[in-house]
Amino acid sequence: MKKNDKNNAFNTPEGYFEGFTDRLLNKIREEHAYFPGENGFKVPEGYFDTLNKKVADRTVGKKGKVVPLHPYRKYYFAAASIAAVILVVLGLQWNRTNLPTFESLASTEIERYLEESDPGLSSYEIAEAITMEALEVNDILDEKLDEENIMDYLEDHVDDFDELNLGTAEMGAEDAN
Repeated sequence: MKKNDKNNAFNTPEGYFEGFTDRLLNKIREEHAYFPGENGFKVPEGYFDTLNKKVADRTVGKKGKVVPLHPYRKYYFAAASIAAVILVVLGLQWNRTNLPTFESLASTEIERYLEESDPGLSSYEIAEAITMEALEVNDILDEKLDEENIMDYLEDHVDDFDELNLGTAEMGAEDAN
């Protein structure tokens, strides 16, 4: 840092502290002449002798109005306890997980599971597990098979439509011969 003695604001003039006490006391004596000789506050005679009695007469024996600071405090506690119970119940309901049931699963989810994972069952083992009474043709096919779809398919793919024996009564008669 650079030393700059010219602009130092904390310098005091030479000889300032010599005789400082004498100058200060002279200044106080000069200004003391401006102060009044007596105290500006006066108390009547015998005031402090009767003060205790006056204060006791005004305070002892009289009951003042008591204003409670928290008049509804018990209601606040009741409201807080009800809110806590509600939060606990909602918290327990929130964390509860509903276990899926077989009825709630969509068939597409079951199909996707069987396609993506290998259950380790062959088609014969699956066929043994599913009874023929429970199985329908529409369960196997992607689209629902109805009479209109069958007739459209036969018209497009069969050359001689009459050669098909579609009548059940005719089939029973030919089998009998």
